[in-house]
Amino acid sequence: MSEAAYDLHTQESASFATAGEALAPRINIETFCTSPEFAEACQAAAIDRRMAKTNVRVEMGGADAAAKRFASVATPHLIVVESAEGGFNMFGELEALAAVCDEDTKVIVAGPSNDVTIYRELLRQGVSEYLVTPCSAVQLIDAVTTIFGDPEQAPTAKVISVFGVKGGVGSSILAHNLSWAMSVFSERETLLVDMDVEFGTAALDFNVEAKHSVVDALSDLDGLDEMKLARLIYSQSDNLKLLPAPAAVHTKVEASEDGVLTLLDTVRVACDTAVLDLPHCWTPGIRTAMLQSNEIVLVATPDLASLRNLKTAYDYLTNARRNDAPPKIVLNQTGVPKRPEIPARDFADIVGAPLDLEIPFDAALFGAALNNGQMLAEVQKKHKIIDMVDDFSKRLLGMKAASAPKSSAFDLKSIIGSLGKS
Repeated sequence: MSEAAYDLHTQESASFATAGEALAPRINIETFCTSPEFAEACQAAAIDRRMAKTNVRVEMGGADAAAKRFASVATPHLIVVESAEGGFNMFGELEALAAVCDEDTKVIVAGPSNDVTIYRELLRQGVSEYLVTPCSAVQLIDAVTTIFGDPEQAPTAKVISVFGVKGGVGSSILAHNLSWAMSVFSERETLLVDMDVEFGTAALDFNVEAKHSVVDALSDLDGLDEMKLARLIYSQSDNLKLLPAPAAVHTKVEASEDGVLTLLDTVRVACDTAVLDLPHCWTPGIRTAMLQSNEIVLVATPDLASLRNLKTAYDYLTNARRNDAPPKIVLNQTGVPKRPEIPARDFADIVGAPLDLEIPFDAALFGAALNNGQMLAEVQKKHKIIDMVDDFSKRLLGMKAASAPKSSAFDLKSIIGSLGKS
């Protein structure tokens, strides 16, 4: 590490764009803060998706409070201590804590000194990491995942959830075509997981006769590992794999919160990119899938119900994932002949975020793909919608900067006005 890396005050606070994708293991963390700002950062870190398995306790008091607490109880896996002292004065604060720490307990120290000499001396004395305050929740998360990460473990997959804010908005066909495009452009293994147990269409859209499904994974969570998952998935191409849904309304298996977490843990080590085709339901398991994803795509159509549901979902997910990128917004099926529509610019104004993609209605293209079990690119490779989906897939993978779509030419001021009054 270069000395320039220590100068955190010359950098902006870490954000969702630079956050690491490693996940913290199942550990106990206790933090002892001397400032409200650091306590707030610790609390924000505790509810981040990367810390879902951890148990975090935040309290005030600094190193003295930590030393008093652990004088009579065992120390946790990780102690995070903020010091208000600068320079070498903080070493005196840490002496009492060092005397009561168990041998295998890790320690992160946060303080105001931005000095490489201090950093090196702290590490020499056994401190696992030093953070210069003020620091962000993401910086703390990155420190935790670095300390407890396995250097030999392969990078985890990027998980992308696609969710329709209303039934019939076309989120499934978008998820399927995005996964197809990602497998082509990234040339890395992409796994499409159909989470709609009762009515999933991945097997139909890819013309696959499914003998195994996501239900087989969710019904044996104790035995679910990378090898079992490999036996359940279907190879659509060298880079595209499918875990379809059975489309069975009689099944008693559902995607619970614990089930989704276990499934995602397995998926993350089994591929490079995972696309979750989520059903239109707001169950704890489906919410967990979205909250634990690296990227969320919300799909809507240009009508009032979609607009209401989109804003509700967008606000909830943005607030719950403050250290991540906000959900991407796709407005689908625009420009249907003779159908009144809420214009895209009004969607963006009311939701408070720009649209990331606007897909025009094309009955011939989508109808042929759905009825023949094909992807859009297989039906008509040079169609403008194919280019739009390809570009969006690249942006989701970080291969290209996002660009705002053009607004629709339609304008229904009366509908927007009535929405604002309701």
